Amino acid sequence: MLVLGKVNLRRGELFLSYVIWYSIGRFFIEDLRTDNLMLTEHLRMAQTISILLIIISVILLIFRRIKGYANVRYLDNGA
Repeated sequence: MLVLGKVNLRRGELFLSYVIWYSIGRFFIEDLRTDNLMLTEHLRMAQTISILLIIISVILLIFRRIKGYANVRYLDNGA
């Protein structure tokens, strides 16, 4: 509750920020693995999916703010 009081996220942004941070962590963890499915010589399939998820989540965050879908904040409902 203290974190939400300082940041005051909008609805849906908590999930999208989780996807971004999880994908960043997953990208670096996949680099440590030895059993992997390589997409190119230096890039693994899981790393490619992580990059795609980061890009899609950032685009969704921006799109939701521009279109006004994320106008309601978590603390606006009287909590």
